[in-house]
Amino acid sequence: APKGVRIVDCLSHSSGYPNWRPFYSTHRRNQEHWGSPEVRESFLNRVVSTPLNGTPTVSYAYSDIGFMALCAVAEARFGKAIHVLWQEFLPAEARDGLFWGHPNAAATEDCPIRGRVIKGEVHDLNAAVLGGKSTHAGLFGTASTLTKVGSWPLQGLHGRTEHLESQTVRYFWGTKGAGSHCLGWDTPSPSGSTASNYWPKNGVGHLGFTGTSLWIAPTEELVVGFTSNRVHPNIEGGALPGAITGKKTTKYRAFRPALHHTILKILELT
Repeated sequence: APKGVRIVDCLSHSSGYPNWRPFYSTHRRNQEHWGSPEVRESFLNRVVSTPLNGTPTVSYAYSDIGFMALCAVAEARFGKAIHVLWQEFLPAEARDGLFWGHPNAAATEDCPIRGRVIKGEVHDLNAAVLGGKSTHAGLFGTASTLTKVGSWPLQGLHGRTEHLESQTVRYFWGTKGAGSHCLGWDTPSPSGSTASNYWPKNGVGHLGFTGTSLWIAPTEELVVGFTSNRVHPNIEGGALPGAITGKKTTKYRAFRPALHHTILKILELT
């Protein structure tokens, strides 16, 4: 890995790694080998050796590469694939109902690379080359499952689970990087947050490219999990992250903060 990159920097998107690279393009002709140990090793070696775009701890860029680097570090440290570590390390309350792919999942994009409508497979192509098992994408679940799993760190914060210490959650949620992200989570933007401008400022959350989101209000003990499918049957405006434009996406981006604001009003929290 490039000199100076720390785990906390990858977790807070302050590693200096670029935001994204189409690593999958090297493997697009041998899809039958996606997920094999040989492909995973080659792929993750390329990830960690990606030249930096910025200075670690100082530069902020939302980076899939930084999170894929975490996958490489974890697998090298423990000698097991990330989905095995996930199963062994996390308690049931943090993983039950989540799957690494699921045949009954909603269809996403009509993928031009794979030549079919994707259903039950990870949408992200870099994660797909890794066999759908990575630290930046790959898990499937329902809205209720997402909310249940999201309550796990909240319960830990308030000392209600033996599997997660309050000080650990406070460290992750209270340690900010060079931008808006703390460790593994985003925080509400001063304006224009997907959780609405009314979401508590000490809140944490995360988005998913296909349209999912999870927002937590720690003091109010509120968890909102939202699942949708904005990429079916095609990605509006282009396939690159950040390239989505158009009426469909504009309406979607307006709906999500309106949803969270409405929930806060119904619960009389704003």
